[in-house]
Amino acid sequence: MLIKSLLATTFFSGTLLLITPPAVAQEHPPASEIVPTAEEPMHHVIAQTDDITLMRVLIPAGQHTLWHEQHLDYVNTAIQGTPVEIQYADKPTKDTEMMTGKIRFGAHQGKPDTDLVKNTGKTVNHQVAFEIRQAGPRHFGPSDRSNVKGFSLVLDKPSVRGWHVHLEPGESTGEYQQSGPGVRIIFSGDRLLSQAHGENLVTTENIHPADGYIVKPGKRRIINAGNQPLDFNEYELL
Repeated sequence: MLIKSLLATTFFSGTLLLITPPAVAQEHPPASEIVPTAEEPMHHVIAQTDDITLMRVLIPAGQHTLWHEQHLDYVNTAIQGTPVEIQYADKPTKDTEMMTGKIRFGAHQGKPDTDLVKNTGKTVNHQVAFEIRQAGPRHFGPSDRSNVKGFSLVLDKPSVRGWHVHLEPGESTGEYQQSGPGVRIIFSGDRLLSQAHGENLVTTENIHPADGYIVKPGKRRIINAGNQPLDFNEYELL
C-alpha cells in the first residue's frame, strides 16, 4: 500500500483503520549551509581574545538562526528567554523553554554539534554567550570563591566555573582572586566600582542590564556604587 500523506486511511472488515507512517529521520544539512557559531548572523561578536569569543545572540520572535556548528566549549546565559524549537542535524527536533537567567553549557570541544534554533515566542530571544577557544582545563590557578561575600556557585565544569553575585547598594565583595580569563554579564545595577589589589584608585563602570564583557585575571574587590541591587554572573576559565 502506498502512503501518500502523513496520515492514510484504509478499510478492513468494515472497520476504519488509521495508519501512521514511521517518522522519517532528518537529513543532515549540506555542508555549504552550515556556518561556525561565531559567523552565524544572529550571533553578534562583541569581544574576542585568544581565549574567549563573546557574543550577543538576538533571535526575533518567529525567526530562526542558520544551521551552525558548535565545535568549542560554549557557555550561554539567557537574558530574555522564550520558548524555542531546536532542530538538530542527527537527532529529533526539540521544543523547550529557554528560561531567563538559565545557564547552558555545551561540551563541544572534540564533540561538534550542529543545530538550528527557532524562537517560537512573542518577544526577542536574547542571550549573551561565549566560546572557549582553547582546550581546557588549562590550570590557571585557584578559583574558589566560596568565602567571598555575594558569590554563589552556579556553574562548575572542567574548563569553566561560574558564580552569581548579588550586592545591595554600598556592599562590597571583599577582595578575591581571579586566576584565569573571565566574562561578566550584568542582570541589574547601574554603577560598579572595581578596586585592584594594592591600589587606592578605583575604576568606575556605568553598567546596564544585559551588558557583557571580558574580565582580565587579577585580585580585586567589587563595590555596588549604585542605588539599586547589583546582580551579575561572573565566569572564569580554569
